[in-house]
Amino acid sequence: MTTYRDISDTEVQVDAPLTQQLMQALKDNPEAIAQAASGATRIDPAALEKKAMTVGNYVIGQFNIGSTSGADKGGDRDAYFKFRAQGTVRLTYRIFFQSYGVLDIGKLLIYKSTDNGANYTSIHTSDILTGGDDTTEDEIEHTFNVNDRVRFGTNAGGAAGISAYGFVSVGDSSSVYGVQCARLRSIN
Repeated sequence: MTTYRDISDTEVQVDAPLTQQLMQALKDNPEAIAQAASGATRIDPAALEKKAMTVGNYVIGQFNIGSTSGADKGGDRDAYFKFRAQGTVRLTYRIFFQSYGVLDIGKLLIYKSTDNGANYTSIHTSDILTGGDDTTEDEIEHTFNVNDRVRFGTNAGGAAGISAYGFVSVGDSSSVYGVQCARLRSIN
C-alpha cells in the first residue's frame, strides 16, 4: 500500500522550494487516498455517486412480498427502499392472487415518503384483482429525491392470499445495487 504524507502549507507557499519529498507526496497521495491508507484523507461516498438517475432496465433493487387476508398493515411484509441519488426510476411489479370467495380482492400499493419514513403517501395502486386465481403486472415511472423512500405493500381481503415481486431500475449500466438505492428493513 502506498504511504500517505501530509503536505504542509509552508511547502506550497509562494517561493517555496520544489523538493523531491514534495513531488513524491504529490505523486503518492492520490493513490494512498484511493487505497484508504493510514492517515489519508477519506473520500466522501456521496462524491462517488451519480447525481441523477434516469429510467432504464438496469435493476438496482428488487423485492418479493406477500400477505393473507386483512387490511394493508405495513411493517415486516412490505419492501422499503431509500434513494441515495435523485432522478426518475422505473418501478415494475407482478402480482399473483389466489382467492376462495367471489368477493375477495387483492392489490399492490406503492407509497412514497419524503420525510425519512415518518409519513407515506400513495403514488400508485395496482389493478384490483377479484375472485379466483388472477395475476397482473405493470410498471410506472416516478421521480425521487435524495433520501426519499418508496414502500411496496400488498393488500388482500376475504379468504385470499397475494404475493408480488418487482424491481427498481434505472438507465445507467454503471449503477450498482446499494449505491443509488438501499434496501431497508421494516421501519414501521
